[in-house]
Amino acid sequence: MADRPFTIVAYIDGPGLGDVMACSTNAAIVKRSVPGALLIACVVPRAELYAEALLLNPDIDYVAMADDEVAVSDLMDAHYAPAGYMPDWVRQAFMKPNLVLIPNMLDFVMPVAEGAVLRVPDWYETEARETLVGLGLDPENWFACLHVREDGYRRERTHPRSVRDIAPYATLIDHIIDELGGQVVRIGDPTMSPIPPRAGLVDLGRRGTSYLTQCFALGAARFMVGTDSGPSSWCFMFNTPLAFTNKFTEVIFAPSIHVCATKTFVLPDGTRLSGRAAAESGHMVEAKWPGSGIELIETAAADMIKAVDWLHVQTEDSEPWAAKNQMPVRERDLSAVAMGKTPHPFAAATFLEDVS
Repeated sequence: MADRPFTIVAYIDGPGLGDVMACSTNAAIVKRSVPGALLIACVVPRAELYAEALLLNPDIDYVAMADDEVAVSDLMDAHYAPAGYMPDWVRQAFMKPNLVLIPNMLDFVMPVAEGAVLRVPDWYETEARETLVGLGLDPENWFACLHVREDGYRRERTHPRSVRDIAPYATLIDHIIDELGGQVVRIGDPTMSPIPPRAGLVDLGRRGTSYLTQCFALGAARFMVGTDSGPSSWCFMFNTPLAFTNKFTEVIFAPSIHVCATKTFVLPDGTRLSGRAAAESGHMVEAKWPGSGIELIETAAADMIKAVDWLHVQTEDSEPWAAKNQMPVRERDLSAVAMGKTPHPFAAATFLEDVS
Protein backbone atom coordinates (compact mmCIF):
# COMPACT_ATOMS: atom_id res chain seq x y z
CA MET A 1 0.00 0.00 0.00
CA ALA A 2 2.85 2.37 0.81
CA ASP A 3 4.06 2.46 -2.81
CA ARG A 4 0.58 3.10 -4.24
CA PRO A 5 -0.56 6.69 -4.77
CA PHE A 6 -3.61 7.95 -2.92
CA THR A 7 -6.30 7.20 -5.48
CA ILE A 8 -9.45 9.28 -6.03
CA VAL A 9 -12.20 7.92 -8.27
CA ALA A 10 -14.65 10.66 -9.28
CA TYR A 11 -17.96 9.84 -10.99
CA ILE A 12 -18.77 12.90 -13.10
CA ASP A 13 -22.24 13.59 -14.46
CA GLY A 14 -24.93 16.24 -14.60
CA PRO A 15 -28.02 17.36 -16.42
CA GLY A 16 -26.01 20.10 -18.10
CA LEU A 17 -22.51 20.92 -19.28
CA GLY A 18 -22.03 23.33 -16.38
CA ASP A 19 -22.66 20.50 -13.94
CA VAL A 20 -20.01 18.35 -15.61
CA MET A 21 -17.50 21.21 -15.42
CA ALA A 22 -18.36 21.80 -11.76
CA CYS A 23 -17.86 18.13 -10.92
CA SER A 24 -14.55 18.09 -12.77
CA THR A 25 -13.32 21.27 -11.10
CA ASN A 26 -14.20 20.19 -7.59
CA ALA A 27 -12.60 16.78 -8.12
CA ALA A 28 -9.42 18.63 -9.08
CA ILE A 29 -9.59 20.76 -5.94
CA VAL A 30 -9.92 17.62 -3.81
CA LYS A 31 -6.95 16.04 -5.58
CA ARG A 32 -4.77 19.09 -4.93
CA SER A 33 -5.35 18.74 -1.22
CA VAL A 34 -3.53 15.38 -1.30
CA PRO A 35 0.02 15.73 -2.70
CA GLY A 36 0.84 13.06 -5.22
CA ALA A 37 -2.74 11.81 -5.53
CA LEU A 38 -4.07 10.04 -8.62
CA LEU A 39 -7.43 11.17 -10.07
CA ILE A 40 -9.50 8.80 -12.22
CA ALA A 41 -12.63 10.38 -13.74
CA CYS A 42 -15.53 8.14 -14.76
CA VAL A 43 -18.02 9.73 -17.13
CA VAL A 44 -20.89 8.80 -19.41
CA PRO A 45 -20.82 10.94 -22.60
CA ARG A 46 -24.54 11.77 -22.57
CA ALA A 47 -23.70 14.86 -24.55
CA GLU A 48 -20.87 15.29 -27.03
CA LEU A 49 -19.24 18.08 -25.03
CA TYR A 50 -19.00 16.09 -21.78
CA ALA A 51 -15.78 14.41 -22.90
CA GLU A 52 -14.43 17.65 -24.35
CA ALA A 53 -15.03 19.40 -21.02
CA LEU A 54 -12.70 16.97 -19.27
CA LEU A 55 -9.86 18.06 -21.59
CA LEU A 56 -9.89 21.35 -19.67
CA ASN A 57 -8.84 19.66 -16.43
CA PRO A 58 -5.06 19.16 -16.17
CA ASP A 59 -5.47 17.31 -12.87
CA ILE A 60 -7.24 14.26 -14.32
CA ASP A 61 -4.82 11.36 -14.77
CA TYR A 62 -7.17 8.95 -16.53
CA VAL A 63 -10.69 9.09 -17.97
CA ALA A 64 -12.89 5.98 -17.93
CA MET A 65 -15.52 6.59 -20.61
CA ALA A 66 -18.60 4.38 -20.48
CA ASP A 67 -21.06 3.59 -23.25
CA ASP A 68 -23.56 6.41 -23.74
CA GLU A 69 -26.54 4.20 -22.79
CA VAL A 70 -25.00 3.38 -19.41
CA ALA A 71 -25.91 5.39 -16.33
CA VAL A 72 -23.21 6.72 -14.02
CA SER A 73 -24.70 4.53 -11.29
CA ASP A 74 -24.03 1.49 -13.52
CA LEU A 75 -20.33 2.33 -13.44
CA MET A 76 -20.38 1.53 -9.72
CA ASP A 77 -21.86 -1.93 -10.38
CA ALA A 78 -19.31 -4.75 -10.31
CA HIS A 79 -21.18 -6.49 -13.14
CA TYR A 80 -20.37 -3.65 -15.52
CA ALA A 81 -16.64 -4.08 -14.79
CA PRO A 82 -15.28 -0.84 -16.35
CA ALA A 83 -11.79 -1.83 -15.20
CA GLY A 84 -11.68 -4.55 -17.81
CA TYR A 85 -10.26 -2.27 -20.50
CA MET A 86 -8.02 -0.14 -18.30
CA PRO A 87 -4.21 -0.22 -18.36
CA ASP A 88 -2.77 -2.28 -15.51
CA TRP A 89 -1.57 0.73 -13.51
CA VAL A 90 -5.03 2.30 -13.67
CA ARG A 91 -6.85 -0.96 -12.94
CA GLN A 92 -4.84 -1.58 -9.79
CA ALA A 93 -5.65 1.89 -8.51
CA PHE A 94 -9.29 1.83 -9.64
CA MET A 95 -10.10 -1.46 -7.90
CA LYS A 96 -8.84 -0.21 -4.52
CA PRO A 97 -9.44 3.54 -4.33
CA ASN A 98 -8.82 5.57 -1.22
CA LEU A 99 -11.67 7.98 -1.94
CA VAL A 100 -14.76 7.74 -4.13
CA LEU A 101 -16.65 10.91 -5.12
CA ILE A 102 -20.13 10.77 -6.66
CA PRO A 103 -21.85 13.58 -8.60
CA ASN A 104 -23.97 14.98 -5.77
CA MET A 105 -20.76 15.46 -3.75
CA LEU A 106 -19.17 17.47 -6.55
CA ASP A 107 -21.89 19.35 -8.42
CA PHE A 108 -21.57 22.76 -6.82
CA VAL A 109 -19.44 25.79 -7.50
CA MET A 110 -18.25 27.39 -4.28
CA PRO A 111 -14.90 29.05 -4.95
CA VAL A 112 -12.85 28.76 -1.78
CA ALA A 113 -9.74 30.67 -2.88
CA GLU A 114 -8.19 32.43 -5.84
CA GLY A 115 -6.62 30.91 -8.92
CA ALA A 116 -7.58 29.02 -12.04
CA VAL A 117 -8.36 25.31 -12.03
CA LEU A 118 -9.25 24.67 -15.67
CA ARG A 119 -7.37 25.66 -18.81
CA VAL A 120 -7.54 24.99 -22.52
CA PRO A 121 -4.87 22.41 -23.46
CA ASP A 122 -1.63 23.83 -24.82
CA TRP A 123 -2.04 21.92 -28.08
CA TYR A 124 -5.27 23.82 -28.82
CA GLU A 125 -4.18 27.36 -27.91
CA THR A 126 -2.76 28.27 -31.31
CA GLU A 127 -5.91 27.21 -33.16
CA ALA A 128 -8.11 29.14 -30.72
CA ARG A 129 -6.04 32.31 -31.07
CA GLU A 130 -6.01 32.08 -34.87
CA THR A 131 -9.78 31.55 -34.92
CA LEU A 132 -10.44 34.69 -32.86
CA VAL A 133 -8.09 36.83 -34.96
CA GLY A 134 -9.60 35.41 -38.13
CA LEU A 135 -13.05 36.51 -36.98
CA GLY A 136 -11.84 40.08 -36.56
CA LEU A 137 -10.75 40.30 -32.91
CA ASP A 138 -7.92 42.82 -32.54
CA PRO A 139 -5.02 41.02 -30.81
CA GLU A 140 -3.61 44.32 -29.54
CA ASN A 141 -6.73 45.25 -27.55
CA TRP A 142 -8.65 43.71 -24.66
CA PHE A 143 -12.12 42.22 -24.83
CA ALA A 144 -14.99 41.20 -22.56
CA CYS A 145 -16.93 37.96 -22.89
CA LEU A 146 -20.74 37.97 -22.88
CA HIS A 147 -23.24 35.18 -22.28
CA VAL A 148 -26.99 35.59 -21.81
CA ARG A 149 -29.30 32.72 -20.89
CA GLU A 150 -32.39 33.56 -22.92
CA ASP A 151 -36.01 32.73 -22.27
CA GLY A 152 -36.84 29.47 -23.98
CA TYR A 153 -33.52 27.79 -23.17
CA ARG A 154 -34.15 24.04 -22.94
CA ARG A 155 -37.65 24.89 -24.20
CA GLU A 156 -38.54 26.39 -20.81
CA ARG A 157 -40.57 29.60 -20.98
CA THR A 158 -40.69 32.26 -18.24
CA HIS A 159 -37.98 30.45 -16.28
CA PRO A 160 -36.82 32.73 -13.44
CA ARG A 161 -33.15 32.30 -14.32
CA SER A 162 -33.63 33.26 -17.96
CA VAL A 163 -33.67 36.69 -19.60
CA ARG A 164 -36.60 37.80 -21.75
CA ASP A 165 -35.27 41.14 -22.99
CA ILE A 166 -31.77 41.08 -24.48
CA ALA A 167 -31.94 44.67 -25.78
CA PRO A 168 -30.10 46.07 -22.70
CA TYR A 169 -27.16 43.83 -23.56
CA ALA A 170 -26.92 45.41 -27.02
CA THR A 171 -26.72 48.77 -25.24
CA LEU A 172 -24.02 47.37 -22.96
CA ILE A 173 -22.04 46.07 -25.95
CA ASP A 174 -22.06 49.57 -27.46
CA HIS A 175 -20.85 51.01 -24.15
CA ILE A 176 -17.95 48.57 -23.83
CA ILE A 177 -16.81 49.22 -27.40
CA ASP A 178 -17.54 52.95 -27.83
CA GLU A 179 -16.98 54.30 -24.30
CA LEU A 180 -14.47 51.89 -22.74
CA GLY A 181 -12.53 51.18 -25.92
CA GLY A 182 -12.76 47.40 -25.72
CA GLN A 183 -14.18 44.55 -27.76
CA VAL A 184 -16.89 41.99 -27.01
CA VAL A 185 -16.92 38.25 -27.67
CA ARG A 186 -20.32 36.61 -27.25
CA ILE A 187 -20.28 32.93 -26.35
CA GLY A 188 -23.15 30.45 -26.49
CA ASP A 189 -24.87 28.44 -29.21
CA PRO A 190 -26.56 29.04 -32.60
CA THR A 191 -30.08 29.09 -31.09
CA MET A 192 -29.45 32.45 -29.43
CA SER A 193 -31.20 35.57 -30.65
CA PRO A 194 -29.20 37.68 -33.10
CA ILE A 195 -27.56 40.86 -31.84
CA PRO A 196 -27.01 43.60 -34.44
CA PRO A 197 -23.52 43.12 -35.93
CA ARG A 198 -21.02 45.91 -35.47
CA ALA A 199 -17.29 46.56 -35.42
CA GLY A 200 -15.69 45.21 -32.27
CA LEU A 201 -18.26 42.44 -31.71
CA VAL A 202 -17.45 38.78 -32.41
CA ASP A 203 -20.43 36.44 -31.97
CA LEU A 204 -18.98 32.96 -31.41
CA GLY A 205 -22.28 31.51 -30.26
CA ARG A 206 -24.26 32.29 -33.39
CA ARG A 207 -21.39 30.96 -35.51
CA GLY A 208 -21.38 27.62 -33.70
CA THR A 209 -17.71 28.04 -32.83
CA SER A 210 -16.08 25.13 -31.02
CA TYR A 211 -16.50 24.72 -27.30
CA LEU A 212 -12.74 24.78 -26.63
CA THR A 213 -12.36 28.05 -28.54
CA GLN A 214 -15.17 29.61 -26.50
CA CYS A 215 -13.52 28.43 -23.27
CA PHE A 216 -10.23 29.89 -24.45
CA ALA A 217 -11.98 33.21 -25.05
CA LEU A 218 -13.44 33.16 -21.55
CA GLY A 219 -10.00 32.49 -20.04
CA ALA A 220 -8.35 35.24 -22.10
CA ALA A 221 -11.04 37.88 -21.51
CA ARG A 222 -10.41 40.93 -19.33
CA PHE A 223 -13.75 40.15 -17.68
CA MET A 224 -17.06 38.51 -18.46
CA VAL A 225 -20.66 39.72 -18.37
CA GLY A 226 -22.89 36.77 -17.56
CA THR A 227 -26.33 35.74 -16.41
CA ASP A 228 -27.70 32.97 -14.20
CA SER A 229 -26.34 30.08 -16.26
CA GLY A 230 -23.42 27.66 -16.45
CA PRO A 231 -20.92 29.87 -18.32
CA SER A 232 -20.95 32.40 -15.47
CA SER A 233 -19.80 29.72 -13.05
CA TRP A 234 -16.96 28.90 -15.45
CA CYS A 235 -15.42 32.26 -14.54
CA PHE A 236 -14.57 30.86 -11.12
CA MET A 237 -12.90 27.86 -12.79
CA PHE A 238 -10.82 30.00 -15.18
CA ASN A 239 -10.27 32.84 -12.70
CA THR A 240 -11.93 35.46 -14.94
CA PRO A 241 -13.55 38.49 -13.25
CA LEU A 242 -17.34 38.46 -13.63
CA ALA A 243 -20.13 41.02 -13.82
CA PHE A 244 -23.13 38.87 -12.88
CA THR A 245 -26.33 40.39 -14.28
CA ASN A 246 -29.95 39.31 -13.81
CA LYS A 247 -28.95 37.01 -10.97
CA PHE A 248 -31.84 35.03 -9.55
CA THR A 249 -30.39 32.14 -7.56
CA GLU A 250 -28.21 32.34 -4.46
CA VAL A 251 -24.99 34.31 -4.70
CA ILE A 252 -21.93 32.11 -4.13
CA PHE A 253 -19.04 34.50 -4.59
CA ALA A 254 -15.86 34.20 -2.62
CA PRO A 255 -13.71 37.31 -2.12
CA SER A 256 -12.50 38.29 -5.59
CA ILE A 257 -13.09 40.74 -8.40
CA HIS A 258 -16.71 39.92 -9.16
CA VAL A 259 -19.81 42.10 -8.95
CA CYS A 260 -23.44 41.00 -8.83
CA ALA A 261 -26.54 42.80 -10.12
CA THR A 262 -29.57 40.72 -9.14
CA LYS A 263 -33.04 40.82 -10.59
CA THR A 264 -35.49 42.88 -8.55
CA PHE A 265 -37.89 40.72 -6.55
CA VAL A 266 -41.37 42.21 -6.23
CA LEU A 267 -43.12 40.44 -3.34
CA PRO A 268 -46.91 39.94 -3.21
CA ASP A 269 -47.21 42.85 -0.76
CA GLY A 270 -45.38 45.17 -3.19
CA THR A 271 -42.02 45.15 -1.39
CA ARG A 272 -39.06 45.35 -3.77
CA LEU A 273 -35.79 43.59 -3.01
CA SER A 274 -32.54 43.50 -4.93
CA GLY A 275 -28.85 43.03 -4.27
CA ARG A 276 -27.82 42.10 -0.75
CA ALA A 277 -31.38 42.54 0.56
CA ALA A 278 -32.63 39.95 -1.94
CA ALA A 279 -29.81 37.57 -1.02
CA GLU A 280 -30.53 37.88 2.69
CA SER A 281 -34.28 37.44 2.20
CA GLY A 282 -34.08 33.77 1.33
CA HIS A 283 -36.08 34.26 -1.88
CA MET A 284 -33.13 33.57 -4.21
CA VAL A 285 -33.83 29.83 -4.25
CA GLU A 286 -35.11 28.21 -7.43
CA ALA A 287 -37.00 25.48 -5.57
CA LYS A 288 -39.11 28.11 -3.78
CA TRP A 289 -40.14 29.89 -6.96
CA PRO A 290 -43.25 27.95 -8.09
CA GLY A 291 -46.34 29.41 -6.46
CA SER A 292 -44.42 32.13 -4.62
CA GLY A 293 -46.37 34.99 -6.22
CA ILE A 294 -43.13 36.93 -6.68
CA GLU A 295 -42.61 38.98 -9.82
CA LEU A 296 -39.18 39.67 -11.28
CA ILE A 297 -37.80 42.81 -12.91
CA GLU A 298 -34.72 42.36 -15.07
CA THR A 299 -31.50 44.33 -14.68
CA ALA A 300 -31.62 47.68 -16.48
CA ALA A 301 -28.93 48.67 -18.98
CA ALA A 302 -27.82 51.54 -16.72
CA ASP A 303 -27.15 49.12 -13.87
CA MET A 304 -25.23 46.77 -16.15
CA ILE A 305 -23.10 49.71 -17.29
CA LYS A 306 -22.44 50.68 -13.66
CA ALA A 307 -21.24 47.15 -12.86
CA VAL A 308 -19.06 46.95 -15.96
CA ASP A 309 -17.52 50.39 -15.39
CA TRP A 310 -16.49 49.30 -11.89
CA LEU A 311 -15.05 46.03 -13.18
CA HIS A 312 -13.20 47.89 -15.93
CA VAL A 313 -11.41 49.98 -13.30
CA GLN A 314 -10.65 46.94 -11.13
CA THR A 315 -8.96 45.24 -14.10
CA GLU A 316 -7.09 48.27 -15.45
CA ASP A 317 -3.75 46.41 -15.48
CA SER A 318 -5.09 43.87 -17.98
CA GLU A 319 -2.91 43.13 -21.03
CA PRO A 320 -4.04 42.89 -24.66
CA TRP A 321 -5.57 39.44 -24.91
CA ALA A 322 -3.08 38.03 -27.43
CA ALA A 323 -0.20 38.83 -25.07
CA LYS A 324 -2.02 37.43 -22.06
CA ASN A 325 -1.22 33.89 -21.02
CA GLN A 326 -4.07 31.82 -19.72
CA MET A 327 -4.50 32.27 -15.99
CA PRO A 328 -1.87 30.10 -14.30
CA VAL A 329 -3.02 26.87 -12.70
CA ARG A 330 -2.18 27.65 -9.10
CA GLU A 331 -2.57 25.67 -5.93
CA ARG A 332 -5.56 26.84 -3.95
CA ASP A 333 -5.58 27.46 -0.22
CA LEU A 334 -8.08 24.87 0.96
CA SER A 335 -7.94 25.78 4.65
CA ALA A 336 -11.32 27.54 4.41
CA VAL A 337 -13.01 24.29 3.43
CA ALA A 338 -12.82 23.01 6.99
CA MET A 339 -16.26 22.73 8.54
CA GLY A 340 -17.33 25.93 10.23
CA LYS A 341 -14.69 28.10 8.55
CA THR A 342 -16.44 28.91 5.29
CA PRO A 343 -18.33 32.22 5.25
CA HIS A 344 -21.96 32.54 4.26
CA PRO A 345 -22.15 32.22 0.46
CA PHE A 346 -22.87 35.91 -0.07
CA ALA A 347 -21.03 37.35 2.94
CA ALA A 348 -18.06 38.50 0.87
CA ALA A 349 -19.92 39.23 -2.37
CA THR A 350 -19.81 42.65 -4.04
CA PHE A 351 -23.31 43.78 -4.99
CA LEU A 352 -24.25 46.65 -7.27
CA GLU A 353 -25.04 48.88 -4.30
CA ASP A 354 -21.45 48.39 -3.05
CA VAL A 355 -20.04 49.86 -6.26
CA SER A 356 -19.37 53.58 -6.42
